[in-house]
Amino acid sequence: MKIVPGKEFKATTTPSGHVPVYIANGIQCYTITIVTLFFCAYYNIFNPADVYDNMGKLLSSINLFAVVFCLGLMFKGLYFPSTSDSGTNGNVLVDYFWGTELYPRILGWDVKQFTNCRFGMMFWQVGILCFAFKQFQMQNGLSSSMLVNVLLQSVYIAKFFWWETGYFCSMDIQHDRAGYYICWGCLVWVPGMYTIHSYFLVEHPVLLSMPVAGLMLLAGVLCIWCNYDCDRCTHPLPASSTLIHSSHSSADSDRSSAPLAGGPRSGAASRSS
Repeated sequence: MKIVPGKEFKATTTPSGHVPVYIANGIQCYTITIVTLFFCAYYNIFNPADVYDNMGKLLSSINLFAVVFCLGLMFKGLYFPSTSDSGTNGNVLVDYFWGTELYPRILGWDVKQFTNCRFGMMFWQVGILCFAFKQFQMQNGLSSSMLVNVLLQSVYIAKFFWWETGYFCSMDIQHDRAGYYICWGCLVWVPGMYTIHSYFLVEHPVLLSMPVAGLMLLAGVLCIWCNYDCDRCTHPLPASSTLIHSSHSSADSDRSSAPLAGGPRSGAASRSS
């Protein structure tokens, strides 16, 4: 995140005036991770199949860490916030579940960029490759279903890291505080559930004919492209053209907010007044 070089990227300005700044090095980190995995496997430094054999233990350990980590984030947001976009929600359970800080940083490391991108999404890619290694060792080859499964997910994940700066301007980052809801989800739920079908296929391969496998792969890539094109084709409004929506609370006090008008790629500053 911090060592790998990349351009500076400034995300959407928060209501308090804070401008989140990131190093746009997602695709570089992704490439380094994949190359390192294959390098370690080729030179017998690490057997990727061990991840499959120890997946239960890994998830149990990550789950324990994530539960404690989210507790620490709650207290950090209350007493040692990184920005003014923080504070209690009025209930300790909501504080733990939802979080108390929008953009927490620890020793200069952006917490949500790490949990969401560098751990959750990266483990998703590494995990399915490790499962493919396991099937290859067990059966001396890959089934057509595993091949299509891993290729499609790899295309999607590579697309994510190519588009990572767009993700920094999405709802996950702009509006979800760093609490159990998003951090536990990216640390535990993504590695455990997003890879579960690949995990299942290791010992339960489905033999697809070449035409069927090819058609599924083509259709999957097309769907991923459509997803990427929707993100790419958003049209952000200029900062001076932010739309303001007014409403009234139950106490008849005026409130106004700036809705997301430019899509996830929008660089326009959205402010609430």
